[in-house]
Amino acid sequence: MGINVSDSMAGKFMNYNKCILPKTETIKSYDHCIKGDALMIKNRFFDAIDEYLTSLAYDDLNIDAYKGLGFAYKQVGYTKCAIEAFKAAKEINSFDKNIYYELGSCYSIENCFCKAQKYFIKAIKLDPDFTDAIFNLGIAYELNNEISKAEFIYKELMENDPSYTAAYNNLAGLYMKKDLFTQAIKIFKSLLKINPEFTRAHLGIAIAYEKTGRSSRSLRYYRKYMELKPQSTNIPYILDRLDYLKCSRKNKSLNLKVISG
Repeated sequence: MGINVSDSMAGKFMNYNKCILPKTETIKSYDHCIKGDALMIKNRFFDAIDEYLTSLAYDDLNIDAYKGLGFAYKQVGYTKCAIEAFKAAKEINSFDKNIYYELGSCYSIENCFCKAQKYFIKAIKLDPDFTDAIFNLGIAYELNNEISKAEFIYKELMENDPSYTAAYNNLAGLYMKKDLFTQAIKIFKSLLKINPEFTRAHLGIAIAYEKTGRSSRSLRYYRKYMELKPQSTNIPYILDRLDYLKCSRKNKSLNLKVISG
């Protein structure tokens, strides 16, 4: 399933004013687009795709139909088709920041991080305060192993919006990957001041404390995580870590007694 938007799209766009569609065709295109939007709300994505394609059959310059089609394709995992749809929408309106954002998101899904960065940057140029685009640009840098750029983006977001927890979480995670556990603990704790029940922060701190040999503190944060998220799939792993840390502390205590004896 796909669409073809490459056949002289530019020519169609340039000649649009010269070839005004009959009113009935425009109305039919609009009606099918609205039906597609309603089906999206009901998560009937394939049915929505059919409606958007029908809408475009009546009016192949219906930008809302292209955008809806892009969202629907993205939801069902047809990312390449989504990219094609969003690019068609961009040809009609090159000043819509959300189209560039969606293209960036789709290219990120496709692991084409350089292309993703390009579109996120274009979205940010249209709206310098487009937080989601800035954050996802940081993720694209991180996934492309451009660590210093990602770190800069996350810090900038935290500075501009001290309550933006996603930036704290990603920066702390970045430090964990770099084995900078002390820095990670500091950022996770700052996150917990904003949201004391941010479970991933508790787990991150527990792991970081364990990595730095501070088992008693690690135990405390593992237990807090289990208290907040008892149904987590991480629980078996955490129970293993708790047993290991308890045994390690017990053995350490026995060794100290033997040495002192």
